[in-house]
Amino acid sequence: MRIKAKIFLLIFLTIAQIAPAQIWQPLGNGFPPNEVRDIFTHNGSLMVSGNMATSGSYTNIQKWNGTSWQAYSNGLFFGGGAYDSDTLNGDLYVGGIFFNMFGISNGKGVAKYNGVNWSSLGYGVINGSVAALKSYKGSIYIGGNFLSVDSQPMRDIARWDGTAWHPIGIGTSGGLSQIFSMAVFNNELYVGGYFSSIDTVTAYNIIKFNGTTWSPVGGGTTGDVVCMAVDSINNRLYVGDISGVNGSANNCLSNIAYWDGSTWFPVGSGPAMHPLSLGMYKGKIVAGTSYRPVNLAGDTINNIAYFDGTDWKNLGTGTDGGVTALLEYNNMLIVGGGFDTAGGITVNRIAAYIDTTTNLTELKPSQNHLTIIPNPASTQIAVKLTAQNQFIQKAEVTNLFGQLLFSQQQSIKTNSINIPIAALPKGTYYITVFSKGNKISKQFIKN
Repeated sequence: MRIKAKIFLLIFLTIAQIAPAQIWQPLGNGFPPNEVRDIFTHNGSLMVSGNMATSGSYTNIQKWNGTSWQAYSNGLFFGGGAYDSDTLNGDLYVGGIFFNMFGISNGKGVAKYNGVNWSSLGYGVINGSVAALKSYKGSIYIGGNFLSVDSQPMRDIARWDGTAWHPIGIGTSGGLSQIFSMAVFNNELYVGGYFSSIDTVTAYNIIKFNGTTWSPVGGGTTGDVVCMAVDSINNRLYVGDISGVNGSANNCLSNIAYWDGSTWFPVGSGPAMHPLSLGMYKGKIVAGTSYRPVNLAGDTINNIAYFDGTDWKNLGTGTDGGVTALLEYNNMLIVGGGFDTAGGITVNRIAAYIDTTTNLTELKPSQNHLTIIPNPASTQIAVKLTAQNQFIQKAEVTNLFGQLLFSQQQSIKTNSINIPIAALPKGTYYITVFSKGNKISKQFIKN
């Protein structure tokens, strides 16, 4: 590990010992003014995109190397910026509002990076913008506010098959229609925005596609579907910024609802969140906004909140500006937007939020029987699975940023293992045990 990375890690672990259980941390120096619009991973690396390209070393796409942000290749787009992205066959696809990229004049609104070079997709999106981009069943789907793609009529939605663009029937309809968000849920592509139909199929602001047929999602929503998030644990699709579901206005007081595959459910009874982004963190739905509502308990929410099952609560002490992107990554919630501070510290548009009070589990709650003795500990911890017929196949120790520090395979059947920790600096860590294709993680403290 480089000296700089060691210093950063030691500083972080020292702060983690004295900080509260909910911790906001900067990621490097952040970015200059403007806004982070998307947070994603590509080839295992944490990435961001947006309209941060205001000076020499900053481009619209940046890669985190563990200690600082680096320009991702020549990902400089001239225009508003890069707003959404996904991967198909190992290539990175990016959509946004730009009129060329590094001199490739046809790179309008959408572009592809194959690991070596950026390239255009036909003549791109002409006189319009791309707000949503999603890989689905071997194609790239884009949505936004446009009337033509590759010099062909395509209204607000189009499909790229790897070689050519294809219209989705006649596209959207309904006044000033446009598309804001896309998600894949239960192996179907969901498209959200402001419209009354897509490809002549009546659907209010949200529609789904199974690879063959477009279908409405219940009675749809009233109000634009600006953002979505998939809860893979509870099998839910969350949407916002809506006022109602099933055609009824004002029955969704928080502006957020979820779809379970057959029925809509409002999330909470207020306050009005007006979310710009939605994400999952440790099994809870998180909403980013540029709004400071007062929740049911009378507390002011500072631009980012989670739902505790009854009320929307501040995530730590929140941010001082709008939150437009959220991603759960290595036990952290990566938060991006147009803010300067998070948790009262300067972060410059990007920050990591770490909740050390919640155990991470990917097993069913009834199977979550992992003990750590002693905890805190100084030289060794004894880790044991107490669930019936569960055996430890491998154990890993990571820090709060997901860096692997120790790994041990088990060649014999055992439900307990001793982990040496004397060499670790003082601080908070995760122990993860793997059992029958599942894993459980819990935190421990080295003192």
